[in-house]
Amino acid sequence: MHTLSRLGRIVLLAITWATPTAPAWAQHYPDHPIKLIVPVPPGGGVDILARAIGQKMSVSMGVPVVVDNRAGASAAIGTEVLAKSRPDGYTIMMGYSAHATNPIFNPGLPYDTKRDFSAIAHVGYIPLILVVPASSPESSVKELIALAKAKPGELQFASGGAGAGAHLSGELLKSMAGVDMQHIPYKGSPPALQDVVGGQVAMTFDNITTAWPLAKGRKLRALAVTTAKRSAVAPDVPTLS
Repeated sequence: MHTLSRLGRIVLLAITWATPTAPAWAQHYPDHPIKLIVPVPPGGGVDILARAIGQKMSVSMGVPVVVDNRAGASAAIGTEVLAKSRPDGYTIMMGYSAHATNPIFNPGLPYDTKRDFSAIAHVGYIPLILVVPASSPESSVKELIALAKAKPGELQFASGGAGAGAHLSGELLKSMAGVDMQHIPYKGSPPALQDVVGGQVAMTFDNITTAWPLAKGRKLRALAVTTAKRSAVAPDVPTLS
């Protein structure tokens, strides 16, 4: 499942609207706080990474970097805020895979993904991990697929929003395994993960940074990672492939 391992990662980018003109940069930049938009709720992998990077930026640049969580619509709400901001370098955003996939799922976006933004830097990858409730009888992907085939259309998988890596990983698993499951989108990964912990939803692909501590605490059961090789974070968890 090498295709799934490529999809099952979140690509994080810092993105700004347009490119500031030379006179704006000729002044002493930065001379006042920078707003870092995070288009997901607090507590998820994108949010955690954004806050860590924002803190380092603040120290190195000498001005506060203020994190502004604008969750909803698979990152489209926060991205629209960025698109309407002044292109002066003082409003940036921590983007992720939904920034690239949103135009496919929502052609009516209030901005042009290719035209209205400039990428600043590639930040990194966060592997996804397939988890089920700790009370679930399934202890492997094989058993999970067998259950899905025995109950077509009954199992539900959660994600932090339509079009992001967790959603697409679930859809690709459905396609490759030949099973029928229902997608339940949430307003961010923390509430989606919480409902899997509570047993309201059968499974989710979530960031390893947020899901693995819950699995270690026996609140979830980790079945597989989506990377081509096992993750050093969770070396005992097999790969989905």
